[in-house]
Amino acid sequence: MKALLRLFLLFALPFASQAHESTLQVEDAWVREAPPTARVLGMFMQLHNAGSEELVIEGASSPVCERVEIHRTVIEEGVARMIPQEELRLAPGQTLSLEPGSYHLMLIGPHQALRAGDEVKLLIQYDGNHVQRIVAPVRNDRGGDMDHSHHHHH
Repeated sequence: MKALLRLFLLFALPFASQAHESTLQVEDAWVREAPPTARVLGMFMQLHNAGSEELVIEGASSPVCERVEIHRTVIEEGVARMIPQEELRLAPGQTLSLEPGSYHLMLIGPHQALRAGDEVKLLIQYDGNHVQRIVAPVRNDRGGDMDHSHHHHH
């Protein structure tokens, strides 16, 4: 029933929803630099629901690539698998970390090689007809203290 009700509300209030403040807050967005031949790039960020209602992120798109998918990395029997997610739900006040090894966005089919220092424009679609525009830098995370967490077990 809840989905039906939500659908009805979406149609009943096509314009009312335009007025409210953006409830989706995005921080620390970045794209992981990959080899020039890479067909996918990982994108990470902090998502925060600043509103008083549940927020549903339905997808994203970027001019730098063919399409953007929401994925979640799940470890099953020691093997990391990427599970595409239809949507991300944030409870009021919740912050969701999109980070390596968890939820993240995949930029699929980049139109050109993205280097550290480049910027990626992204549109996040949420709650039906809202879009949040963000710009994320491309970073090389191979240096720094990130290395300590990458132990390869054979």
